Amino acid sequence: MIKEACVETLAECQYAIDHGANQLEVCSLLELDGLTPEIKLIKKLITHSDIPIKVMIRSRGGDFYYDRNEIEEMVNTLKKFKKFPIQGYVFGALKTDATGRNIIDMNAVKQICQAADPFPVTFHKAIDLCENIVEEASKLKTFPNIRFILTSGGKSTAMEGVSTLIEIQDAVKPAIQVIAAGKVTSQNISEIREITGLNYFHGRKIV
Repeated sequence: MIKEACVETLAECQYAIDHGANQLEVCSLLELDGLTPEIKLIKKLITHSDIPIKVMIRSRGGDFYYDRNEIEEMVNTLKKFKKFPIQGYVFGALKTDATGRNIIDMNAVKQICQAADPFPVTFHKAIDLCENIVEEASKLKTFPNIRFILTSGGKSTAMEGVSTLIEIQDAVKPAIQVIAAGKVTSQNISEIREITGLNYFHGRKIV
């Protein structure tokens, strides 16, 4: 069972490491659901521990519809982080189809995946805003370095979304692993694992 702690400060990183986190997703401004952290935080963190680090690539709060300039900015930011020993990147982008439904912006994802190559990419909880999450998740198999999907199954919490989490994992295995997220804590992680059979879990209070 892999416990991924969502953190935004050096103190939170150290607490997570000390209490058994297996890896970190490092963000800033979690009140905005997580933006790209400052490089100086990553520099400090990699001198304190060799625990695997994933970095959020998200330039602003709000929606997940990005224009060409925003994608270019995030690609350039990612390339700067690649100078450091980081194990992966976290990204998500949406657009609307002809009927106004949220679907994955495959072009934006392609650009980020190419910039991140050969490192793995996690498609984050933007996918929970899609109407047909399983169908959209299946599209991500197109990208060889997308290895994870972070999701609560379209619900407010992972516990509420367990049935969809199982469906998503069945649709994308073995190339992609689902990371259960959404109020996953040290108190409920074992139950969620037992129900879903998943091996990856994410949360602010996961340890």
